Amino acid sequence: ARAERAAAAGAGAGPKVRKGALCFVVVVPRWQSSPGFKALASSAFLTHHEVVPLREHGYCEGAQHVRRAQYRMSSCDTSVLFLQTAAA
Repeated sequence: ARAERAAAAGAGAGPKVRKGALCFVVVVPRWQSSPGFKALASSAFLTHHEVVPLREHGYCEGAQHVRRAQYRMSSCDTSVLFLQTAAA
């Protein structure tokens, strides 16, 4: 929601009319039924949506300093969503 508001303001649609090139890259789990995912995926500023299958990536956990393994395989697909203003 914050990226959507910032993009709208950058496009000149908000209370502070300042047009500019803005680009947000949002990396989230591909939980298609969640309200947050639905809002991002249906954004007027969405220019590209890339899906990274769960078997093709992993991540570094926040507790890597107390675990033996620093990296962990992903437990779900990941979405990489690009939200951009027209100027971007």
